[in-house]
Order: sequence, then C-alpha cells, then structure tokens
Amino acid sequence: MLMSKLQEFLDSQGISNRLINLKDTNSLDSITEYLSRNGLAGGAVLFDGLDEVKGSLFPSILEKLEEVSRTAPDVAMYISSRSVFMNRCATSFSDYRVIAISPFTHEQVRKYLIAEKHSESDVDDLLGRVMSFSHNMLVVQIPRYLSLFSKFLSRNRISSVAQLSRNALFEYFIYEKCGPAIILWFLIRGAKDQPLEAAA
Repeated sequence: MLMSKLQEFLDSQGISNRLINLKDTNSLDSITEYLSRNGLAGGAVLFDGLDEVKGSLFPSILEKLEEVSRTAPDVAMYISSRSVFMNRCATSFSDYRVIAISPFTHEQVRKYLIAEKHSESDVDDLLGRVMSFSHNMLVVQIPRYLSLFSKFLSRNRISSVAQLSRNALFEYFIYEKCGPAIILWFLIRGAKDQPLEAAA
C-alpha cells in the first residue's frame, strides 16, 4: 500500500518510475528490463517486499539490488521491508536513509476508518470497545493491518463484528492470504472463542 502511494506521488510529479514486487519470480527480469529500457540516469525504482523474497532467490535479488545501487547512482531506489528483516542486510544499504512507519494514534485510526466511508457513529462505537483494551498498542494501529481491517468492515456490518468469534476473524484473514493470522489477536487476546464484545 505504501509503495503504491509513493508511486502515485512520483507519477504526479512526472517522474519516470517502476514498481517491482520482489516476491514475484520474474522480479530479476523486471529490474533488468526497466533499466535497459529507461537507462541509468534519473527516474526511480520501487522495490516492494524484500522480506518476502523466496529464500532460494534472495542472494540473487540482493546482489542485483547492490549492482543497481552501485552502477545507477542517479536512479532513486526505494526498498520496502519489515525492519527486523532489513537489519540483517543493513550493510548492503549503508548509504540509504531508513524511514520507519510509526503506528497510528487512536485518533488517526478513527480518521482513517471514517475516510474509508465507515459511519462515524459506528466507528466510534467499535473503537470505544477496541481501544479500551489494556494494551499499549493495538495491531489496528499498524497501517497495513488497519487497511485490512477496514476491508473486513466493508464486507461486514460494523455492528455485527462484535458478535464474530476469534475463529471467524482468523478464517477471514487466512482466506485473504494476508500473512499471519494474528492481525486481530491483540484485540481479542484472552477471549478464546468469545465474541469481540466479551473481550472489551
């Protein structure tokens, strides 16, 4: 999501760019094709998901990124990855600036959900339950998971979410292939298979 937004910004500025999903098996070919077609001067390449590259392909991908960084200094490179994973290969990108995505505040979560066309009263009612949990930070404060949560709410009436069990929520996220099925675990931790409302 972040890289798509960044690409939209670059497009609006008239900057030539290419978004490459590194988990795609043909990502190496995509990198080579873009650079051969657009040259090594100017433009930008957005590499999404370094942490999602298959283990067998990772050495080749990392080597290619290092090569592009070395031989095309005028091409802006943006690389997304989970921070824990990025730390493992920090030496390959020692000249890069690192930008960490901070969790949203409670108010930002509220504004995001309302901007996504959810009813303000329903959002306030839902967050009144969710944000009352005794945790320093909730998973819905992480932008990528908040986006997923918003999609879930679009498919289900917010008023009915409180009646869904944790298993039902897990099944939804697993079905959507959105990575770990712990997206709402912190929201309902301690409620083995009870409705969300019971965990508030």
